[in-house]
Amino acid sequence: MLETSQKVVDILKNGTEKDFTKLIAVELHVIGKDEEGIAFDFAKIKKYYKEYLNFGTPKFSFIEQSNSSSQKTVQIIFHTRISKSTTDYDVRLDLMFGPPQLFSLHKISGYKIIDKIDVLYPTQDR
Repeated sequence: MLETSQKVVDILKNGTEKDFTKLIAVELHVIGKDEEGIAFDFAKIKKYYKEYLNFGTPKFSFIEQSNSSSQKTVQIIFHTRISKSTTDYDVRLDLMFGPPQLFSLHKISGYKIIDKIDVLYPTQDR
């Protein structure tokens, strides 16, 4: 999973949304996306990667506990903000893997972009 997460970072640095799409194990509609949605998300993620890390090395965080769909998560962290004057927030890409009995852990089975808007509007579905 960490190797695939690193591939995602490499694609953000030098690849295209089509390269990113090749790392998705499921049909796009299963994760509520189409090619246009992937292109939009890819541009947004790449913008965050450049803005916060200048295409440097992000931190990875492995979430041991599975989510409600039995997927494991690797977080690619672009920015962590801790401030007394504003709302704390992360900017990161959460990559979901598995469940292993259904999907290879060499590909992602979902993803979510986490940014400041998730803190400001936590119940809003985007």
